Amino acid sequence: MLETPARIEPALLETIPIPIADLVAEISASASLLGAALHPRTAQSLADVVRLMNTYYSNLIEGHNTRPKDIERALRNDFSDDLRQRNLQLEARAHHAVQARVDRLAHEGRLPEPASASFLTWLHQEFYKSTPEVFRALGEGQNRIAFAPGER
Repeated sequence: MLETPARIEPALLETIPIPIADLVAEISASASLLGAALHPRTAQSLADVVRLMNTYYSNLIEGHNTRPKDIERALRNDFSDDLRQRNLQLEARAHHAVQARVDRLAHEGRLPEPASASFLTWLHQEFYKSTPEVFRALGEGQNRIAFAPGER
């Protein structure tokens, strides 16, 4: 059977085993202690590195191999002369920018429910409005953005 985005369903556990719940609580507590112990500039630098890594690996999962040094170049508006590489850099820059906005919303305590339809719609609109057209097309006449940015 052909896989389609409509077939994707959240993979949620109905009940969380106690050892897993305990481990989640322990990791969360340790992360909070570590985060509180970091100097704000160190925390910001670490967040920037993680954002770059997330961009690299997320795009790699899509089969788009944009090396971290090329992502860093894109963030400085230093693009390749090769159109394919430039498009990958533009895609990576868009991903990085949206992730920074999500991080800022989370830091300000204004991040909506990440699994909500409205948040996911906003997320995709923000990402795809800044990517090259070649990454928006799904097939003939189909576009990843089903409506104009900001419209519903």
